[in-house]
Amino acid sequence: GMKFNDLNNNGIKDEGEPGLRDWYINLNGPVNRVTQTGENGSYVFTGLPAGEYVVTEDLQPGWVQTYPPPPGSHTVILAQDEVVTGKDFGNFRLGIIGGVKFNDLDGDGVKDSGEPGLRDWYINLNGPVNLVTQTDENGNYIFIELPPGEYTITEDNQAGWIQTYPVNPNYHTIIVSSGTEVQDAHFGNFKPGRISGYKWFDYNTNGVWDEGEPPLEGWTINLDGPQTGSTVTNNSGYYEFTDLNYGLYTVTEVLQNG
Repeated sequence: GMKFNDLNNNGIKDEGEPGLRDWYINLNGPVNRVTQTGENGSYVFTGLPAGEYVVTEDLQPGWVQTYPPPPGSHTVILAQDEVVTGKDFGNFRLGIIGGVKFNDLDGDGVKDSGEPGLRDWYINLNGPVNLVTQTDENGNYIFIELPPGEYTITEDNQAGWIQTYPVNPNYHTIIVSSGTEVQDAHFGNFKPGRISGYKWFDYNTNGVWDEGEPPLEGWTINLDGPQTGSTVTNNSGYYEFTDLNYGLYTVTEVLQNG
């Protein structure tokens, strides 16, 4: 018979589905033997006396058997000088989907060198099976032993972050067939920046906010750069600009008369 890679998991050797080499096939009956499949997935036992035989395979990790149906073996009653063929075995290799959740420091939607992973973010898998996992200390996540079908992978966004990859749509769609191994279903997020400070009355003009020098309320502070804005200091002299994109900014004050 033949040992084949059942790419679509339908239990049939369809055109184009390749053989699998170096799998162990077992024969038990009047004589007991073990052989390995050849380069094209074929195997053969020859010189057998008549009798009843059971043919099985040794399943390999990460694979499921799709043919023959349970119990997953062939029973053959062999007559003298009889040749029996077509005792095939089909297997599907369970899929793997993984990726990295990264801090997109410059917000460009690309994982650049030096951009770190983000740990403890939830990643969701929906499809023939539904799973949830968390990213590890390096931002990596992985789903293993996936049956065939179409999957959608999403992230649970956290407060204060903006997803930069993927966008439009903001999820990955992956079709798993036998042996599918996707390791680049990444997610990138940018945490908007904040610029803040205080405005104070520098009594002694030394450029240091000394004890007893009061804050200045109602002064206008301007922001220029990738985003622009204007604000006014509060009664503590405090100002801030929030939700800022990556880039170089200039902060200035509007000097008052005197």
